[in-house]
Amino acid sequence: MKIEDILKALEQEKVEYAVIGGLAVVLYGYVRFTKDIDLIINFSKDNVKRFVNAMTLLKFKPGPPIEPMDLANEHKRKEWIQEKNAKVITFYNPEQQLLQIDVLLTIKLAQIKTVKKKIDDLEISVIEYEELIKMKRQAGRPFDLIDIEKLEELKKV
Repeated sequence: MKIEDILKALEQEKVEYAVIGGLAVVLYGYVRFTKDIDLIINFSKDNVKRFVNAMTLLKFKPGPPIEPMDLANEHKRKEWIQEKNAKVITFYNPEQQLLQIDVLLTIKLAQIKTVKKKIDDLEISVIEYEELIKMKRQAGRPFDLIDIEKLEELKKV
């Protein structure tokens, strides 16, 4: 399974989402390895249902033992964040564990700006460049700082 297959399933199911993290960095031009797809999704019940449908089609299941539809429950999300210190819920395919999907719990889709990017014949929603830089700065991990440096170098070219 390729990243494009996952993005295509999200688009086919009309999931409201934005790609963030390493894949967003790649889409802005700095090619590097990423083992996951980081997403922010709209947590409305209808959208979570579409997201769960896409995951089911791809044979992805949540890593932690949760009911996937609980992503639509704000109380549950807060509980996971506060009691389990969870920042993401990871989905994986047991037959293909090299690629996983991380759904960020701490930010709502409506809180960020997004743009459309084209991958082959697919138009996907991606976090806007400045928002990505801001998010990477806030995370402050060594690889986030490298991503910022490389993206800013590319912007100068």
